[in-house]
Amino acid sequence: MQTIPERGMVMYTTIKIGNRRGAFTLVEMLVVIAIIIVIAALAATFAPRVNDDQNLTRAVDNLEQWLLTAKMRAKRDGLATGLRFVQAPGDANSIYGPSYSQFQYIQQPEPIAGYSGGPTLVSASNGIVTFSGVDFSLGGIPYPNQWLVQPGDYLEVNGGGVYIIGQVSPHSPGNTLVLGVPNPSNPYVNSPTPSAYDLALSLTLPTTNFRILRQPRILIGEEPLTLPNNYAANFSPIPNSGSTLPGTNVALGPSGYPEILFSPTGAVIGTNAGTPILWISVWDTTMEVPDPNRVGIVGIQGRSGFIGAYSVSLSGNPFLFVQMARESGL
Repeated sequence: MQTIPERGMVMYTTIKIGNRRGAFTLVEMLVVIAIIIVIAALAATFAPRVNDDQNLTRAVDNLEQWLLTAKMRAKRDGLATGLRFVQAPGDANSIYGPSYSQFQYIQQPEPIAGYSGGPTLVSASNGIVTFSGVDFSLGGIPYPNQWLVQPGDYLEVNGGGVYIIGQVSPHSPGNTLVLGVPNPSNPYVNSPTPSAYDLALSLTLPTTNFRILRQPRILIGEEPLTLPNNYAANFSPIPNSGSTLPGTNVALGPSGYPEILFSPTGAVIGTNAGTPILWISVWDTTMEVPDPNRVGIVGIQGRSGFIGAYSVSLSGNPFLFVQMARESGL
């Protein structure tokens, strides 16, 4: 409405403002509720898969980093260093077979050699050898703890014959070894059953012409490394991959556990030295629906020690990407 003012008066314009709506209609509310329900359903469907993917990536990244750290330690220390697979409680009962969710750093100490005024081999008969000038046990309890010499080490005599050490005397001084395959269920006693080895026939005693080749030990003070959220390295074939190849092809070390050992040059040595490509398959051992897309692989090139993360190939050979050294971006 407009009013024409008198002279000298100010003209005002009045605009009528309509009433504002104070709330949504019922139809609009129902539409909003329906949208929220759809979003919640989508989140419930895809969020677990996203979390699974993140857990898988973290597990593979962890294992890859631990292997890389072992390889770098070997170069830094000038000693063979690697990882030992360890079964945590519950791993043996996995629905997919034997699995390993824990790992420990291991390192191979230098050999013990005889020398004048030092360790000397003084007697050998029927596979029982005794030394002077050394205590292999270092007072270690329980047997054999972190002893200088442990079952599974090797005695090399005169630069020739090599004999596996089965037992070490726990008595002080611990200077007596029993040769033969280690048998944990038959600990050393004062009158052990002699092995078939008889070194006395080929030795002029006493002698310092020997070496004890020591196998890798767990690094003292290192806590076990654990994969996250039920993930583990599995040796059974990858589920639904169309392959019967083992999910992990790492061989057992002298400890009786799977081990990967790197030389100071970076190459894989030890019991896996003859394998061109090693692979370790990692997946959630509680996975109800086997899905090869939810499996990660860590591959190691034997000669170079190159370490990479890969996804599963669905070509029928799940390790094709590993063998081609094709990185998947995991």
